[in-house]
Amino acid sequence: MISRRSLLLTGAALPLAPAAFAQTAAFARRPVIWVVPYPAGGFGDAVSRVLAQHMTATLKQPVVVENKPGAAATA
Repeated sequence: MISRRSLLLTGAALPLAPAAFAQTAAFARRPVIWVVPYPAGGFGDAVSRVLAQHMTATLKQPVVVENKPGAAATA
């Protein structure tokens, strides 16, 4: 005989079953944009561009470095 607890757990788990079979999209269909909060030409820019080259090779997706001075500043 099925216990009440088993019946409730099964009923709670059934809505989650379709999510187990869902297909996810491929990682990063678009280029990865890396926002660097420092101006171009500085040390932070140089380091981030070197790391972006390695990330591009590792992820097999283009990594674009975008400089936005003050992007990490707090008001």
